[in-house]
Amino acid sequence: MIHFPYFIRLLLILQITLFCFTLNAQIVKRNTSSTVPHYIPDLEIQLSVIFEGKIKVNGEQINSYSLSWKDTIGTFNDFPDQNRPYELQVVVRDKDTIVGRYTGLSTQMRHCAILTNAEKVEVFFMIRRNLFFQNKPVVTSNSEGNRQGVTIPKVNLGGHFSTSLSNQEYTPIEIQLEKDSQNIVSHYDKKNIILKGNESIVDLYYQNKGALNPDPMPRFGPSYKNVMPLNRYLLHPKIGKIKKGKRWLFFKGVKKCAYVDFKVVDPHLNYLLKNGQKITGKQLIKNKKLDPDFIDFNQFQRLYNSLPY
Repeated sequence: MIHFPYFIRLLLILQITLFCFTLNAQIVKRNTSSTVPHYIPDLEIQLSVIFEGKIKVNGEQINSYSLSWKDTIGTFNDFPDQNRPYELQVVVRDKDTIVGRYTGLSTQMRHCAILTNAEKVEVFFMIRRNLFFQNKPVVTSNSEGNRQGVTIPKVNLGGHFSTSLSNQEYTPIEIQLEKDSQNIVSHYDKKNIILKGNESIVDLYYQNKGALNPDPMPRFGPSYKNVMPLNRYLLHPKIGKIKKGKRWLFFKGVKKCAYVDFKVVDPHLNYLLKNGQKITGKQLIKNKKLDPDFIDFNQFQRLYNSLPY
């Protein structure tokens, strides 16, 4: 057996330790940031759109449509139609404004009216919590019939998955408002539709690089997570600038975007200046930068409290 002098053995140990440290540090430094589409399971619905005629609004004749749907949220857990923990809500837009919406009532609905003279609309479905849900726990008991406690039934959004997700958005549906002889629009008569997650909404994840703490092995630092809509205009509340999400991501990178509390600026909504005057979202977006002395940033909503567009 070959015997190495003590200092040579020590030198070999140090070299091996340094090699392992370098290898691990390189592994830590890789893939420290990522963007992936925000996950939401598919949901099948039946969708109907019917032309209801024309109505007079502010002296103008406007086409009226009814949009209705049937979904299976909560049915596999035996939740009644009017007491489900989650529900499907909808916002309908033409190129200029919001022309229809259902965003929750004490009586859950599966329909909304659309008023527009546009040739086409975009329909944005989203899952939201039912704020009026009355939770009824299930009482468990042992073999002797004594009360043990309560369990809350899991929520199932269609039969093929269980989830606690809320405020999740689907890819919008574009509908041409062309009616047939029976006033059915674009063959949407209980038409089966598969709603898929909106891939323009992404999860941002950033993990700090490793640090020595205190031994020579790398440790992960704090991580940051956020959800960002790439195609919507976002206000950076600390500096007052407005950019699309993908522009923020391009200029700032994942790390800086992951811990910013962005607010959504909706081009189809009106906002209030501190002098009492109203200003449209389109005008704010055109200005590109807002002054907190002239407008209260608190009126802008985070992604999960905003309307999709």
